Amino acid sequence: MKRRIIISICAAVFMFGIIGILNRTPTVTIGVVTLSEGTDERELKGYEISTLRNGETTHTEEEPDIKSLAAELTSVEQEVMKNSSANAVHVNTNMSVAFAGGKYVDDVTYTVFSTSGEMISNPAAQLNIPTKDIDSCVVRIDVKWGRTKNYKEYYYFFRIDYDKQA
Repeated sequence: MKRRIIISICAAVFMFGIIGILNRTPTVTIGVVTLSEGTDERELKGYEISTLRNGETTHTEEEPDIKSLAAELTSVEQEVMKNSSANAVHVNTNMSVAFAGGKYVDDVTYTVFSTSGEMISNPAAQLNIPTKDIDSCVVRIDVKWGRTKNYKEYYYFFRIDYDKQA
């Protein structure tokens, strides 16, 4: 009788262990995105947008409104020179974006918006700062941290303020 009880308990523990393993949420290490300007380095705040797990995407947060977010974002001053054309400028940049502490999936994409929320450039694998004659713009960085079949998608934002030279 004792033997049957012990075997039943061991079988139950084994079954619950297998069920627990199959239903566990895989861990995803979220890295850090830093914005460097000369010797000044700042960490950007991330917004978790979606999660992919077992082929199912779950939206966790709404994308922040760029118009309301623009005033409180980390900003970078960029020196620009006006070209002979009234609509274009030449940007002299010393800024860079770095990713550390986690593994990201696919390419990181950069999208540029005006401070009013209008998209200036489509998502691209390379950051192309606008050469339009504007005062500032907002850059969204889209990073998927994790693995191909299990990741968390984060958006990071920063603002570029143009310091126009004569």
